[in-house]
Amino acid sequence: MKKVFAVICCIVLAACMFGCVDHREDPVLSTEAAVDLAHEYEMNAQLNDLILYFTENGYSTSEQRYPDFYAGAYIPEDRSELIVCVTDDSEEIQHIIQAGTQNPNITVQKVTHSYTALKQEAAAILENYADSAAALNSAAIMSGTTPLEIIGTGVSVQNNSVVITIKNYDAMITASAGETLAIENAIANLIASVSPADAGEFKYIIESGSGILEK
Repeated sequence: MKKVFAVICCIVLAACMFGCVDHREDPVLSTEAAVDLAHEYEMNAQLNDLILYFTENGYSTSEQRYPDFYAGAYIPEDRSELIVCVTDDSEEIQHIIQAGTQNPNITVQKVTHSYTALKQEAAAILENYADSAAALNSAAIMSGTTPLEIIGTGVSVQNNSVVITIKNYDAMITASAGETLAIENAIANLIASVSPADAGEFKYIIESGSGILEK
């Protein structure tokens, strides 16, 4: 079954790194850095508290690490707040999130897919591709074409999407000279052949990478 293929821009959130600040040289900068660090710590603590709350109150199990209503959490680029994504934003669920984070003003964002569902789809695509990669590549070599290679998958919480890393995708698009649509259609067909999901169920973000398949 042909799947609806959606490619959306991937927003990569950079990890924050903090170093030592010399208070003697720039007291204003050091004060701002301390405030940022405290806020960053607070947001991470809220997320850690939430995950612990899930476990302690039976929302997580040994079979499923996260509850079905939980869709992940992220901090936007401006580092302003922690945003918790859920598939159900009812009053009951919002109270659970507030209690877990110990933040009555926590931002709750409703999305379509749970974090567990996104992770399962990403894992299934990678596993199915790995199982069929040899046959796909052999057919491509026999036909004299360059095979598309999936070298990794992941999850974009902020976009509630599955991330698929295609080997040298950027270079492929750059060299395509007007054949971008054909390449995107080929990727869509490849994903359709290895995804167990129903047509149009998930959105996929395509990233470029290099290296070998990592299962």
